[in-house]
Amino acid sequence: MAQHILSHLHKILPQEQSWKMQILRDWHTIMGPLSRKVLLQRVDDHAVVLAVAHPGLAQELLMLSDLIRSKINEAIGHEAITTIHFRTMAQRKAVTPLTSPVKKEVAIIEKIKLSTAEEKQLSTITNKELRNALAEFYATCKERTRT
Repeated sequence: MAQHILSHLHKILPQEQSWKMQILRDWHTIMGPLSRKVLLQRVDDHAVVLAVAHPGLAQELLMLSDLIRSKINEAIGHEAITTIHFRTMAQRKAVTPLTSPVKKEVAIIEKIKLSTAEEKQLSTITNKELRNALAEFYATCKERTRT
């Protein structure tokens, strides 16, 4: 039967580091409703790194860092954490259908005309897929430098 990894960490971690596992175990209690937006990224001997979804949230939590630090220390039962660092998580981009980027690239290539020297250089590439990919990439780069 599957078991949560926290139930086995006490066998791996040294006894003097068990308080780190306590932070992980009590994270939802420590952060409350914010635990979905604030992830415990790393726990060091005297600091924690929290990952947040938005820079604005990181700024707000920075103002509350003393309160968060005291709640963490209260959960573990002693004053181990002295510093809290905040990091912004990379935003996940929405997944678009496969046909959407291809249409965009074709439109860019049709809009950007390659010079004869550029076409001549591309014609030296024998692999058709690589040649097309490089043409699309070059056209995209030219388009981006225009705007």
